[in-house]
Amino acid sequence: MPEWVEEVPPISGQEIVVDDVKVGSADLIVVSALLSNSYTSGDSYTSGDSYISGGDSCTLTYTVRNIGDVASDYCQLEAILYKDTYTENIFGLGPNQETTATISVKCDSWYQGVENDSVMVDSSDEVAESNENNNHSPVSLN
Repeated sequence: MPEWVEEVPPISGQEIVVDDVKVGSADLIVVSALLSNSYTSGDSYTSGDSYISGGDSCTLTYTVRNIGDVASDYCQLEAILYKDTYTENIFGLGPNQETTATISVKCDSWYQGVENDSVMVDSSDEVAESNENNNHSPVSLN
């Protein structure tokens, strides 16, 4: 006699397990994170540049993608730039869907370099993912 199985639709971002085999899950990654500053004079930044100060604003542009095979839930992105932390909301992304956005940030990281600056998607572990170890990316200067 066949076994009765209740069909329950999956919750967005939740992995489905059938007979101990994962059927699908979300997997969020940071594709890129670029820190930049535009100058009205058109000059580019050099270490001796006097056009910007630590209080001026720079722009962090990031792209996040869901490389999983089910939609992700809402989560947060955390950017750590020099001494400052910024958070942004990332709304649900479908499979292979990505979003690009910008954050206005202080230029302190520009002066210090970006060696320790990073961006992490799903920083609070709100989304069940197939790989929780690929949510982090270093920041590059643009």
